[in-house]
Amino acid sequence: MSMRGGPRRARPATALSARAFAWDRATIAALRHSTLPWNEELTATPLPALKSLGTRDRLSVVAQFAAHQALLQFAGIADVDFDASEWAVVQKRGSDVRLIRIAARASDPTIAPPVLTLVQDLAEKLGADLAILQQSWARADAIYADAFARISKDAAADLRWLRAAACGAIASPGVDALHAFESEVAQFASSDPLCIDTVLRYAQLAATFTPIVFRGASPLERYSALGTPYDAALAPNAVAERILAATSDSRHVFIVTNEAAFDAGSRDVATILAHHGAWLTPRDGTPLPATRWFLVAPRLHVRDAMHGPFDDFVHSDAFAAYLADGDLPPTRSSLPNFTEPTRSYIAALALLGTRIPRDTAQHFLEQFLFNGALEELAHDGVC
Repeated sequence: MSMRGGPRRARPATALSARAFAWDRATIAALRHSTLPWNEELTATPLPALKSLGTRDRLSVVAQFAAHQALLQFAGIADVDFDASEWAVVQKRGSDVRLIRIAARASDPTIAPPVLTLVQDLAEKLGADLAILQQSWARADAIYADAFARISKDAAADLRWLRAAACGAIASPGVDALHAFESEVAQFASSDPLCIDTVLRYAQLAATFTPIVFRGASPLERYSALGTPYDAALAPNAVAERILAATSDSRHVFIVTNEAAFDAGSRDVATILAHHGAWLTPRDGTPLPATRWFLVAPRLHVRDAMHGPFDDFVHSDAFAAYLADGDLPPTRSSLPNFTEPTRSYIAALALLGTRIPRDTAQHFLEQFLFNGALEELAHDGVC
């Protein structure tokens, strides 16, 4: 029994499930966008059950949908005809409405409908009026820009999700390269900070190999990089055998990160396992593609001239001018994003000057427990 005016029962939070998507699992692992909130628990209303939205929110949903379609085009993914049951919205007080995709069907690129048709179908479903939708030449990016211009006239509006939808990524190593990790023996190299996360996500979705992460922690603690505690008295070959035996029915992908902080025992184990499965390290192996950053582009050539990530840019004051006039944002620093302890080692060397004898540098860094090769600190344009 319920009473009018009583507390409203909250809808349970749900997490986006990859099982509802007929896309290649590598595609799901690599795509990054606000409309694809993998592993987030959200309280969402399915689009068919949505009772009403204000004019501004209707236009925002259309713009976010257009940005989603622009990302799929950027990734070379064809969509099927619009189905409202594959979409939902998240409404939260204090922010604009957020559009999310909750399912996707398999598609045939040869019969995929034009993006303009898909956006028109959504706009008709919502009752959103946008003049550019009557133009046969309208691109998804142009539809987004037109809707953004109309909505942003309200200076007090919170547009965090409308802005967030304008950027995204095909995370390193990309869709095609992910399948290569299913090889029996291979070695790949990437220093892209998104690469490891993407490989781990793909391993969880595809379930065709077991990822084992070796993460440097302490050069003074034996086997500290192996993730699982091992008796320091064990020989490295015994530890290697235990690692393989724990996942004997699966292919392995060994992932190495923060190698400069490896202890000697962990290095020995990694050497023994070198020919058991695929490896992902920061430097040694076949170079993997870097992350491809996506940004809604009012003109096609503008996107090619810019370098991501764009998360800060889309939330800046310069973003509106970029959409309206194609003005490029200031060039970002080209310095790499060093992780610890590499950053600290390079900073320590900088205290000695700009040109340092190798023996001096090696002896100096040994005082900070650095036992690697100096080449591990070499980065073009920096050190």
